[in-house]
Amino acid sequence: MRTRWLVEPKDEHTNEVLSRLRPGDEIQETEVTLPGNITKRVKAWQVSFKDLTFLERSKHKGLDYNPYAQEGNGQIRPHLYLLKKMTEKKRRAVLKAMAQTLKKIAKK
Repeated sequence: MRTRWLVEPKDEHTNEVLSRLRPGDEIQETEVTLPGNITKRVKAWQVSFKDLTFLERSKHKGLDYNPYAQEGNGQIRPHLYLLKKMTEKKRRAVLKAMAQTLKKIAKK
């Protein structure tokens, strides 16, 4: 199943970056489904996963956007893949710290 990625810019600077990232493409108006089955029309750029990863790495440069994903022919929904990724990183860090603490306790 193929995933389609969309990015809704929240400011003019982000919109300019996306237009340079996707030359020849145009922003498109599409309908997304929010939690609670609320539908909303947004103007978004279709991007590749590679482009979305680039945008996330560039967030500290003032980019502000909402990512969306569409699995196959399903509904377009907000996507929190990067939040999940960050949560997993934090979980691993906590487990590592716990293991180090247990080693110290075991040595005593």
